[in-house]
Amino acid sequence: MRYFHHFRSGYPRQYIQPFYQRRPVWRAFPPVNTAQFRQSAGVSLALFQDARKIMEKISASPSFSSRIMSAAQESKHSAVEGLILSTGVRNKPSLSFNPDGFTIHFTGRKNNRPSAELTIQLRWR
Repeated sequence: MRYFHHFRSGYPRQYIQPFYQRRPVWRAFPPVNTAQFRQSAGVSLALFQDARKIMEKISASPSFSSRIMSAAQESKHSAVEGLILSTGVRNKPSLSFNPDGFTIHFTGRKNNRPSAELTIQLRWR
């Protein structure tokens, strides 16, 4: 394959493969509105407080943690839910458990729309 081609001037000229030069696309972004973002942060603080209540109760009370584990091993979902709600949480979490651990999922809502989520996974094996 020939890489050089001689023109009339006598000077060799190299063939260059064409390339695509990508130009950045300049778009005007809409102005920033932080209202929803700040609202989500506020809702998540309430979720953190509820999660803290549950974690403090589990870590401080061996009998409470034993009752949760026993009910979960027996697949008594309503019993586990009742124990979690007995800690005084304001937001009702969705719960799931398996032989390896326990998952607590909070969904914070504002104006009937989900605005923040918090998931905690605890292992017991």
